[in-house]
Amino acid sequence: MELEELLVDTNGISDEGLEELGREMYREIFLNKGKVGELTLHNGDPVVFHEDRYDHAFRCSPNRARNPHSKKAVARDRIERMRWIKAILEGDIDDVECWIVPQQTKDRLYVVWKERYVIWLWSRKEGGWRFSSAYCAGRKDIRGYTRRGVKIKMNEKKMPRD
Repeated sequence: MELEELLVDTNGISDEGLEELGREMYREIFLNKGKVGELTLHNGDPVVFHEDRYDHAFRCSPNRARNPHSKKAVARDRIERMRWIKAILEGDIDDVECWIVPQQTKDRLYVVWKERYVIWLWSRKEGGWRFSSAYCAGRKDIRGYTRRGVKIKMNEKKMPRD
């Protein structure tokens, strides 16, 4: 599968229409249990998605220089790439790196260098992971994210127990 095939065409859609489309896609793709949903990662680990992460992941600042943490504007580029998240996390895309990176906890970071695309997952006390965000980042930023991290193999699947 190629990432380009999964891009959502948003040409001609207003910001209001894009917001509605984005929320509907998020519910459809990730929230299979109402306000919460779960996928299985490439290695068999669960990743949980929560309805309340939509704004953090798919909205951005209209002026990052003045107010970098604002979430007032719909992030068109993030919504266009929303389908990438599931394909990357499930291991359907080649040339993806998976990192365990030290933050406040040990987070998981998926990196597609060719696209400069990252997906952040937070570790859960109960085990598994929780989706945080996904976006395009600069190469320098990505190198900084991974600097003290440990790369893990993407192609290793957990073997089923007998």
